[in-house]
Amino acid sequence: MPELPEVTTIVRELNRLVRGKTIGAIETNTAKLVKPLTVAQFQRAVTGMTFLAFRRRAKFILAYLGKRQPLSSRNAQWVLLWHMGMTGHPLYRDPAAERRSQALQKSMADPMNQHVRFTFHFTDGTRLEYADIRKFGKIEPVRRADLPEHPQLRQFGPDALDLAARPGEFCEKLAAQQRSLKVALMDQRVVAGIGNIYADEILWAARLHPLLKSHRLRREQCITLSRAVRAVLERAIRARGTSIDDFRRVRGEKGHYGDLRKAYQRTGLPCPRCGTVIRRLVVGGRGTHLCPRCQRSPVARRR
Repeated sequence: MPELPEVTTIVRELNRLVRGKTIGAIETNTAKLVKPLTVAQFQRAVTGMTFLAFRRRAKFILAYLGKRQPLSSRNAQWVLLWHMGMTGHPLYRDPAAERRSQALQKSMADPMNQHVRFTFHFTDGTRLEYADIRKFGKIEPVRRADLPEHPQLRQFGPDALDLAARPGEFCEKLAAQQRSLKVALMDQRVVAGIGNIYADEILWAARLHPLLKSHRLRREQCITLSRAVRAVLERAIRARGTSIDDFRRVRGEKGHYGDLRKAYQRTGLPCPRCGTVIRRLVVGGRGTHLCPRCQRSPVARRR
């Protein structure tokens, strides 16, 4: 599932490539994407609207639509609450540019970009597609005035990057969770935006075992963890996300954080810090990767 760095990458690229485009028509082969509306209702709501801005909240894209200038979210009538599910990503298609660029042709030919479920056709001949192998994504139009009270958004805790910049509040939230550290970090009600990939990477960077109880963190450990959250997420954003599975950027390219991973899906490989073999275990039902030497087990420490 795309996490904070991937969604941030997508939002930045959509603002650069799609902001200001006007919807001429829509096309879909997956009607459930736009529930609770029918496809016809969705078409009537958004046709003729212009994409004014894109923002991120947790792992959601917020796409602001309206007919007024200037291009500002304040002028939006609708906001598309766009969640990409496990395997989805938007693709900006410019036929004229693709005819001129072999690099674009190659990236768009990637098998991960072939499972198109939804298309916004723009009045200038370009289009925005949504590719999703498993079809778990959703695009929900919400009246801009209703957005702050939307139940999906109200459940989220503070954004991971924002919260990590306030170590005192970050530590208070974790201290209130009597759960394993990895489970607490991935709970979107506690801290929004961190998923399985970056939880592993953050805990490796902080030298903390994922099974350590969050309320047992010492103050200095929690400060170190808050710094690791910022460092790992910011590095992943600079690398344009992780594409070891199905994530692709808006022009079809891969992100590069997969080449920088220290722990996630590196089972059997040496820890980049100490050389100990990376191990895999299951925490909260999720495959988890760690260095048993750098990230000492809380059980071993009590012996």
